[in-house]
Order: sequence, then C-alpha cells, then structure tokens
Amino acid sequence: EPVEGFVHKAEYEVPYVNYVALTGALDRAMSSYQKPDGGYTFQIRMYPHEQQQSQMFELEAQGAVAAAISANLEQLPEGALLSITGVLARPQEAYGRTKVIATHIGICSSVPEHIVTATANLKAWRNAGGEERISAAAGSSPALTPGEGGMPVKASSDREAMWMEVFTDPGSYYDNRLTKRGRQPDFKCKSDGDRVLWVEDWKTPQWV
Repeated sequence: EPVEGFVHKAEYEVPYVNYVALTGALDRAMSSYQKPDGGYTFQIRMYPHEQQQSQMFELEAQGAVAAAISANLEQLPEGALLSITGVLARPQEAYGRTKVIATHIGICSSVPEHIVTATANLKAWRNAGGEERISAAAGSSPALTPGEGGMPVKASSDREAMWMEVFTDPGSYYDNRLTKRGRQPDFKCKSDGDRVLWVEDWKTPQWV
C-alpha cells in the first residue's frame, strides 16, 4: 500500500491511464445540460482550500452514466456537490481545454459551508441579471465584416469560423473575459455550449 508522502514504485496499468477524481458543485441544474443524443456535457466548479474563487471543469457523460443521470435529475439541481471519477479526454476531443469523460458520479450527502456560501452568491448574482449585463456589454461591441481588421474573407477552419462569428456577430457569444475563473473559456456560444474559444490558444488565428 502506498504511504502518504512517500514516492513508491507503481505499475503502468492501461485501464487506469489518465484517470482523475474531482469534487465540485454543479454550475447549473443538470437538466439544462442534456444534449439531443441523451448525453450530458456539464460543468462543475471546484472551490479549493476554503477559498470562494472557483476553478471550472467541463465533463461529459454518455451511455450508462448518462442514463443514471437522467434517472436522478431531481437530485442534481444547481449547486449540487458531486464526486466524480473519469478519464481525461483526448486532445482532439477537448478542443484545447481540460475535459473529463465521467465514468462514475456520486452525490455528496453534505456540502462544506464555504461551498454553500459561494454557490448562493453566484446564484444571487445571476438572479440579479449579472450574466445579462455582461452579455449586453459584449453585444454592444461594433460588429466587423469579413476582410476588416485582418480578418479573412473566408475561414480556413472551423475554429477560425467561430472567431469570425465573434467579430461579425458579437451578441451571439458570451464574453467571459472579465468574469472567468481558471480555464473557463473567453468566449462561449449562446446557442451551443460546446462552441467555446480561448484567446491564448495555439489554435487561435494570428489576426485575432
């Protein structure tokens, strides 16, 4: 058995490569994350060391895990504290961000006070229209047309097409740059939560 604080010899076990364990609060009610195929792409907020500043992680659930979620949606409201094990998504599946494919999900029976407080504060900010104010500020940015400001007339990739949408139709994306925590995306499409962008990403076109 490994001893705490001791570097021990370990075996390379293929089924457990890149396995991770996370505990965090659901950013929104799980029901809002369901995809047309019955799976879920959801986000949890981790509040380490009793600090209210959170770090966001994105997770995906399919198959039996998604079916179990669907059968227990009433137990998965906004702020529910989850204990999750899963495996890191391959880079081509994660689009440059940290994404975990969930294999087991547990609902914590008790929630630490600092997470209760942080979740309540976030909910109050949302209920007061915080996200709408951020969105309105982003939507007020003047739209550009292809060919302006170094933007190409035609996109050379799906990623570049998304960036062109940000500049030609600013109101179609949430601008999270002033409110993001950790590796949250800088821009997130309002109609499709899987379409996200980071400015500091090696795939970001130079003209951006």
